[in-house]
Amino acid sequence: MLLVTITNAFHQDLSAEANILYASESIVEILGYNPEEVVGRSCFEYFHPEEIPFARNKHDKSVQQDQASVLHYARIRSRSGRWVGCECVFTVVSDVLVACTSIYKVDEKHESKSRAYV
Repeated sequence: MLLVTITNAFHQDLSAEANILYASESIVEILGYNPEEVVGRSCFEYFHPEEIPFARNKHDKSVQQDQASVLHYARIRSRSGRWVGCECVFTVVSDVLVACTSIYKVDEKHESKSRAYV
């Protein structure tokens, strides 16, 4: 089995609500949303309810301390309503928070390619 990383880039404002300013096209493959569906919404709308307090705390501390990079694992709601385990890395750059959300999944297309080279 070959695991493939799929990463989505987000830009969020530095407000307490962390409104999404930009989402890359790969959000479709990761969570099923089109970028325009999430832009303008708070990123916290997509976190599992149990994880929102921790995510807000991480966000607030990162903004206040202008940390170089923060790693956080969270369950994010997909468009279909299921929870997707994601690795989130974010950092403050100028006046936005740049976040990358990644998942790791088995990719049969890449698996068959890798077998061809063995």
